[in-house]
Amino acid sequence: MVFERSLNDLIKGIRSHKDDEESYINGCLLECRKEVSSQDAEIKAEAALKLAYLEMFGFDVSWASFQIIEVMASSQLSQKQRGYLAAVQSFKPTTDVLMLTTNLIKKDIMSSRVPEITIAINGLSHISTYGLARDLYQDVLILLNHSVPYIRKRTIMVLYRLCLQYPDAIPICVPKLRERLDDTDNSVVNASVSVICELARRTPKNYLEFAPDLFHLLTNSSNNWMLIKLVKLFASLTPYEPRLVKKLVPALTQIIETTHAMSLLYECINTIVSGNMLANYSHSDQLAWLCTTKLREFFLDTDQNLKYVALLSFYKLSITHQQLVAQQLDIILQCLIDSDISLRMRALDLVCQIVNAGNIVSIVKTIMLQLVTSSEDVLIEESRNVTALKLIEMTSKSTYAVVSDFEWLLTVYVDLARIPGIHVGKVLSSQIVDLCVRVKALRPFAIDLFSQMTSDPSTIFSEGKSKESFSEVLPSLLWCLGEYAEYVEDYIDVLDGLVRPASTSLPSSIQPVLIQCVPKLFCQWCVNEEAAWGPEKLGLVKLWVTRIQQFMESFVQSLDMEAQLRAVEYSIMFAQIQEILNTNDYSEILDFQQGPPYIIKNTVINLFFTESLNPVASKAQKRVLPPEGLALDTPINGAIEAPKKLKNMIDESSNIRSARETTELSIDNTPNMLQAKESGPVRDLYNPFYLNSSPSKEEDATAENDTNGFNEVTENDSLFSGSKIMKVTKKSRRRKVLASPTQGPVEIAQDEIPEGVQLSDEDQLERSKIQKEKPLISLEPTSSTLNDNDHRPETTSNTPIAPIKVKKREKNKKKSNTEIKGEKMRKKRVSKKSED
Repeated sequence: MVFERSLNDLIKGIRSHKDDEESYINGCLLECRKEVSSQDAEIKAEAALKLAYLEMFGFDVSWASFQIIEVMASSQLSQKQRGYLAAVQSFKPTTDVLMLTTNLIKKDIMSSRVPEITIAINGLSHISTYGLARDLYQDVLILLNHSVPYIRKRTIMVLYRLCLQYPDAIPICVPKLRERLDDTDNSVVNASVSVICELARRTPKNYLEFAPDLFHLLTNSSNNWMLIKLVKLFASLTPYEPRLVKKLVPALTQIIETTHAMSLLYECINTIVSGNMLANYSHSDQLAWLCTTKLREFFLDTDQNLKYVALLSFYKLSITHQQLVAQQLDIILQCLIDSDISLRMRALDLVCQIVNAGNIVSIVKTIMLQLVTSSEDVLIEESRNVTALKLIEMTSKSTYAVVSDFEWLLTVYVDLARIPGIHVGKVLSSQIVDLCVRVKALRPFAIDLFSQMTSDPSTIFSEGKSKESFSEVLPSLLWCLGEYAEYVEDYIDVLDGLVRPASTSLPSSIQPVLIQCVPKLFCQWCVNEEAAWGPEKLGLVKLWVTRIQQFMESFVQSLDMEAQLRAVEYSIMFAQIQEILNTNDYSEILDFQQGPPYIIKNTVINLFFTESLNPVASKAQKRVLPPEGLALDTPINGAIEAPKKLKNMIDESSNIRSARETTELSIDNTPNMLQAKESGPVRDLYNPFYLNSSPSKEEDATAENDTNGFNEVTENDSLFSGSKIMKVTKKSRRRKVLASPTQGPVEIAQDEIPEGVQLSDEDQLERSKIQKEKPLISLEPTSSTLNDNDHRPETTSNTPIAPIKVKKREKNKKKSNTEIKGEKMRKKRVSKKSED
C-alpha cells in the first residue's frame, strides 16, 4: 500500500475505509513510524502532524515523543508549529522526555519573532508541569514588558497556569500582575483582572490590597465582561472588609440603573443580596425595591435562564424583604404552572418562603391546579410528590400560623389525597389527625365530612390509581370517626357503610382501625338514643349487635395479627351483649325497653371515652421537673448480693483454677493421655460444680489403708497428675512406692536376701515382673531441691511428675518386711536341719 505524505490524504483514506477502519489506521501508524524517523525535516513534521490526528482516535503515540521534540526544535516556523501541536496533543505529565523541552521552550520564548513566542507560550500552557513551571516562570515574567500587547496578554494568561502548577511563584507573579492593571491596552487589563479574580477565589483575603485599583476600574471601565469579573471579586472581598460596602453600593446602584446587559445586572443584584449589603446600608429599602423592579424585567424575556436566576435572587431577597417579594406573586405563580420543571421547583421553594395568610389561598389553588393537570404525566411523578409535600409543609408552617380557615385546609388535604399518582398518604394522614386533635372547632365539620365519605362505598372501596393514595389516608378518617363519635349525625348510615362484607378485603393497615371504630360508633349511638329509647330501638340495637358480632367474626381469621386480636376481643364482647339482650327474664326485658343496657351505657363506653384525648407538645415532657428525692440511677430493690455459700464456691473454684494454671506452667507442655485420664478424677473432686458418686466400701477401705501406712496429701498441696501408687501383692505382702519431690533423689530399698537362700518359683516370677515394669518415680532432683541460681535439669521423660508433699516415714520401725521374711526363712531351715 502506497501512503501519501499528507494529512488530507490520511483523512480521506480513513473516511473511505469505513468497513476496515482499524486495520487501515494500523497501517498508517506503521507508515508514520517510518516517516517520523526520516532525515527529511518536512517528512518528519508531516508525520508528527498525522500522529497528532491519529492520537485523537485513541491510539497511543507516546513512542514518538522524542521525534516530536526534534520537530519542535526546527528552525522553520511551519514545522515548529506542527511539532508544538503534536506535543500539546500527545504529551502527558508522565512523559519521560518532557524535561528535554525546558531549554527549547526558553529559547523560543526569548526569540525575536512574535509567532515563535506565541507558539511557545501556547504550548507551555498545555504541557506545563511542576518542573517546567519552576524553571520557566521567571523567563515568562520578562515577557510582561514586551512591546507587543498580544504577547503581554498571552503571557498573563500562561502565568495563571504556571501559578497553579508551582504555587511558590504566586508571591512573585501577583505584584507583576498588579502593575498590568494600569496597562494602556484594555485587553491586557482585562486579562490581568481575569487572572487576579481566579487566584482570589482560593484566598480572597490575600487580595484586599488590590481593592483601590479594582474599584477604580469598576467606576471607569465600560467593558461589561471585566465589570462582571470585578463585581464577583468584590463580592468575595466584602466579608473580610465590611467597610467596602459603603463604597460599593453607590457604584453598584449606578450600574443597575444604567446598564442594559442582563448578565451584568444580575451579577450586581446578586452581589448586593448575597453580600449582605442590604442589612448594613441606610437606604436598604430603596435599594431592595430597585432590585425587585429590575428582577421583574427578567420574566418579560423569553430566555428561561433569566427567569431561573431571577427566582434564585428573589429567594435570597425574601429572607430580608419578604413583603417586597410577595408583591411579585403574580409572575411567581405563572412559573408554578410553567412547562419547565426546573422553574416550577424554584418557584415552589420561593412561594414556601413568602406565603402568608393573605396569599395562601391563591398559592394553594395554583399548586392544586398544577397537580391535577399533570396527573397523567408519569415522567414527573417524583416532582409531583415533592410539590405535594411542599404544599403540606407550606400550610402547616409554624403550627398553621398562616392558616385562618381550617375547614378549607381540611378540604384541601382530603382533595389532595384523592389525586391519583401522589404518594404522600402517610404525611397527609398524620396532618389530618393533628388538625382534628388541635382544633376543637373543626371536629364537627371534619366528622360530617368523614361521615359522607365513609357512607359512600366508592370512597372506601375505590379502584384505580386513587386507591393506593387514599388507602393511606383512610385510617386517619376512621380514627377520627371513632374518637369523636359524638359529632356523628347519622350513625346508621355510617355503620352501614363500614360494616360490609367487602371490608375484609381492605389492606391490613386499615383493618385494625376499622375494627376499633365500629364499637365506638355503636356505643355512642346507643347513649345518644337514650332519650328516644323504646321497644323499637331495642329491637334495632339487637339487630346491630348481631350484625357487628358477625362482622367481627369475619376478621378472626385475618392475616394481620393486630386485626385478628381486636376482632376476637370484640367478637366475645358483642357475644356477651347479645346473650344479655336475649334474656328470658321478664323484668330485665322491661328494663331494656326503658333504656340502654347497663353493659353498654356504663361498662363498654367507659372503655373508649373515659378521658378526653388532648394534644401534647413534643417538648412538654422536658418541662416536667422530676420530684425531689428521685434518683433514677439507684436500683429500685437495692444492690443484690450473692449468697455466701455461692461466693465461697466461686472463690474456691478461682483458687483451684489459678493453682492449676501455675502447675501447668511449671511442667512440660507435652500432652500425655495417661496423665490427663489420671488427673481428671482428682480435678473433678476440687470442682464445686462437679457432682461425683459416693465411693464404694472397697475404695474407702483402700483409702484408709493407704492413709495409715503411707504419707498423706494435704488440701494445700499441688495437684498431681503423673504420680501413681504401684502395688505388688503376693498373699498378704504389699509394696507401695511414692515419690517425694521435696526429698531429692528417692532411693528404693532392695530386698535383703541372705546368701544361700533361694526364692520359690512364684517369688522369682513376681520379682522379674517388678523389675520389668517402668518406674513411675523420677530419680532426678525436682525444682524444689535446686537453688535459685541453678538451672533446671532437662528430663527425657514424657510423663513428668507433679510435686506433692509427703510426710516422712516413722523412724521407729527397726526392721523392714524383707528382714522379717529373712529371719523366718532362716528359722525354718534351722528347724529342718535339726529334725534331720
